[in-house]
Amino acid sequence: MMNRYWFEPEAFNRLYNCTRYTPEEWHRFGVPDKVIGAVYCCIGLMYEVLYFPCLYTMAGKKFIRLSCYKIMFYLGIIDVACIFINSIMDGFFAWHGNVYCDYPDIMYISGAISTGLWCSACMACMMLALNRVCDLLKPQWMEHLFGGSRAYYWLLAPSLYGLYFIIFTPPLIFSSIYDGAFFDPYVGTPATDKEIYTSWPHTINNMVVIAVLVTAYSCVCVVVIMKSRFLNSSSSSGNTMSGMQKTIVAQATMICMLILIAATVYVRMQFIETAGYMVVVGQITWQSSHGGAVFIYLFLNKSMRSEIRRQFCCSQPHQVSSTTNLKQKHTNTHTNISSNRDSHGEIMY
Repeated sequence: MMNRYWFEPEAFNRLYNCTRYTPEEWHRFGVPDKVIGAVYCCIGLMYEVLYFPCLYTMAGKKFIRLSCYKIMFYLGIIDVACIFINSIMDGFFAWHGNVYCDYPDIMYISGAISTGLWCSACMACMMLALNRVCDLLKPQWMEHLFGGSRAYYWLLAPSLYGLYFIIFTPPLIFSSIYDGAFFDPYVGTPATDKEIYTSWPHTINNMVVIAVLVTAYSCVCVVVIMKSRFLNSSSSSGNTMSGMQKTIVAQATMICMLILIAATVYVRMQFIETAGYMVVVGQITWQSSHGGAVFIYLFLNKSMRSEIRRQFCCSQPHQVSSTTNLKQKHTNTHTNISSNRDSHGEIMY
């Protein structure tokens, strides 16, 4: 509710004031945990360091010309920003045992931004799911909806959606008492009142994300399996899973599970008393829902991995020759599964 923070200070102070106790008394409610703090910070730094070469590579002409990579680059920017807050900043707060009233302005503003970034990422993920489904079912639809610069106009929607959550809904505020983020800034203290700080828009967002992503990526998996079996039977190679099929199914499943777990745990935390370890699990899955894509790009996406290796590592001449031969071989292979492919015949996702 940044609108109240900026324009309605009296209404804001009724909900987020720190006058009930002295600063020293507020700080004593906190529970310093150097282990959890270090884990959060290390996770965040790892994601940030690995994400930058991925973003740099995605910004290149080879990838950014494709609509799916425009959306994924946008998601990457959101991820890097949110990881800084929910991993590195929250790790600092956990290490020092901070609660809301130790740094009220910093915690409130960073919490509002991270909440908006999460919701922007949710809508962008649903948009990416639509892009993938259209590409598999009817490539003409994908080109009509997302071709050229139209993908950038689509990205206005998640940007405005995230701004709505930043300005008009309560933020998720970190507390070292449970080492997680809650809408109630006083959680774990005598001043707590969970009912006042419930955010129904956030809960609805998470429920819709769970339903849409599970449905969309289930469709992706089913379509890929059916088309792969058709191609395999046509080439008399049996009904075994192709490398492309395994890749897309693995990517879709992993992305869905990370977002599904994070959304489910945070919905549960707002309404049901949650054990301390589950709050930490929820925080780490939230971090992973933003940073986990890095490992998908590096380990499951051959196109991305090869391009990162080419740009940031020394390549041997025979490796380039081998890659060129592989490109030529697969370019001559007749397949119409996707219009968004790299030179390996892999769906570039």
